[in-house]
Amino acid sequence: MLLEAPPWQVAVPMTFWAAAWWGMGTGWCTATDFPSFEVYFRRGPLIVFREGAGGGRWQLHPSTGEFRDEGNRVKSWRGFVGRHPEVVEALAQAFVRGLWGEVPRQGVGHRGASGPCGF
Repeated sequence: MLLEAPPWQVAVPMTFWAAAWWGMGTGWCTATDFPSFEVYFRRGPLIVFREGAGGGRWQLHPSTGEFRDEGNRVKSWRGFVGRHPEVVEALAQAFVRGLWGEVPRQGVGHRGASGPCGF
C-alpha cells in the first residue's frame, strides 16, 4: 500500500491478483482480465484510490492519463484533485517522508539550515 491516511487508502497493485483484490466489485478490466492488466502494467503502474468503507474507488493510469471510477466511467483527474485535495497533500507528505524521513513544516526552514531560504 502506498498510503493509508484515513479515510483514504492508495495502492499500486504490482500483480494481477493485487489488481483483482483492489478492483473487486468494480467494472475495471484490469481487475477481471489478466491480459488487460498486463497491457496496462507494461506501460506503467496503476494507482488505486479507495475512500473509506463503502466510499468510492478510482483508478489512475498515469502513463495513458486514464482516470476511472468504480463503474469504469471516465472521470476528470483535475476534478478529483479539486474535490479531494487532502489525498494529494497526504501523498506529497508520504513522498517527502520516504525521501527524508520527515515532513518539513510549510514555510518554515529547518533549524541550523545554512541557505537563505532555510533549506
